[in-house]
Amino acid sequence: MARSYRCRAAALLLFPTLAVALTSKLAKVKNYFSGDIAGDERVVFFPTVASKVNATHWRVPIHGWLFEPEQDSRKRKLAIDGIGSLFQVKDESELRYLTERMFPFVVDNQSMKFVRIKLGRKVYKLSRTSKDGHSTTTINIAERDLQPIDGMMTYQVIDDARKFEGQVFFVEDQGLSIISDIDDTVKDTNYLDKKQFYANTFLRKFR
Repeated sequence: MARSYRCRAAALLLFPTLAVALTSKLAKVKNYFSGDIAGDERVVFFPTVASKVNATHWRVPIHGWLFEPEQDSRKRKLAIDGIGSLFQVKDESELRYLTERMFPFVVDNQSMKFVRIKLGRKVYKLSRTSKDGHSTTTINIAERDLQPIDGMMTYQVIDDARKFEGQVFFVEDQGLSIISDIDDTVKDTNYLDKKQFYANTFLRKFR
């Protein structure tokens, strides 16, 4: 009898935790069909360049990334601790930069989901995400539906509570473009010295 009471007590203690976990999972099932973003998920958009299809339409690529930050994850902490030991982190400043720059590598990517964005005058459904949480979609848009300012437009996810924005740049058929490398061109990396290369990339302020 005592054992039965203990089992019931344990079940009652576990019930709130299981209920929260189940509610979270069910919310994400709904998101699979609706395109809504769960409260613990984030969306990052990468800047892209649009090109002209013809005199009236633009080809606009959209590249997004859907993930859960998992900031309290044990695996995340172990990964950062391991990399910190490898790079011989010396102080709080280096640890802060390392944690910030390791962030994209230790998140929980969300696959097979989609989001909707408002670009110009219309709303568009993006392609579902792949295993790495990334989604790439190309949209052909009439020029009359676009409102670029200085050759650039901002779009945002349809979400009631939060704002996730991206940018697209419109490049005309004719003009001047500058294409540049980053490492040791616009950023001091010291690529030839591997120890300094890793330190400048993960442990120090960019300069």
